[in-house]
Order: sequence, then structure tokens, then C-alpha cells
Amino acid sequence: MKSYHVPDGHKIIPWKDIPSDEMERILSSFQRGNIQQGYSPFENEIPICQINSLALLNENDRVVGWMVCHKIAVDTIRYTSLYVEREYRAKGVFLSLLLTSIHLQQDVAIPKAVLEVNVEQVDDKWIQFVKKKLMPYTYLVERYNHSSKMIE
Repeated sequence: MKSYHVPDGHKIIPWKDIPSDEMERILSSFQRGNIQQGYSPFENEIPICQINSLALLNENDRVVGWMVCHKIAVDTIRYTSLYVEREYRAKGVFLSLLLTSIHLQQDVAIPKAVLEVNVEQVDDKWIQFVKKKLMPYTYLVERYNHSSKMIE
């Protein structure tokens, strides 16, 4: 698997290769509210796509980021959850996860991809990156509005 620059001692691995104790730690972090629900790899009815879902491990083999995808049609993969812990964000590893995942998709010749960006949850740098680097390669951009209310 070709992967792009990651800090020394770090590595990108397939999502399916995350040890079970690390998977439990990630799930626990969500349950405690340490990570926003919008980044959860666990809240989807569709099984995680094993073709190009990835995890970033630090030098202690702790998961510090991921790119989780779902195959939503025979010819389409949705890039569902890209997350990197705050201390690693300035190191550009989010781009390494995304590019590695895209190249894995290209290797199996699945021609279409969907990327959803929740503009309420991401910072402006990510939005600018999407507009400048990803949108020029799209054939369709749709905008959705969502609202919800908790009823008790």
C-alpha cells in the first residue's frame, strides 16, 4: 500500500487491522463525548468498506486518526469520516490518509466517490481545501441543509 508522508514512527494501516483493544478505546472515546459524533466510524448501517478505510497509528501503535469509507453502490464509495487528533492536524496527515485512500480506490477501479462536508463541524482550512483541490474534479456538488430538535 502506497502511503504518503506521516511523521517518523507513525504508520497508516488498513482499518480492519486495528487491534481490538484500540477499537474499544476509540468507541469509548465517542461514548464519553471526547470526539464529536460527526467523526464516528461506528454510526452507519452500511459496513465499513475494507478496500480503502484506513487508520493512522502513532509511535505507540495508538490510533490517532482515520479515513473511514462506505461502499454505497457497486461503482461508488462514500468518504464518510476523516478524523485526526488535534495535535497531529498541523502535520498534514489528514491529507496522507485521504490520498492513500483515494489511491486504493483507484487501484480497484471503482470510478465514483462521494464526500460529505459538514460545514458546521469543520474548520475553514478544510473547506478551502475541498473547494480548491477536490471540487475541480467533481461533476456534481449538492448542498443540503439539516436541522433537528430533541423531543423529550
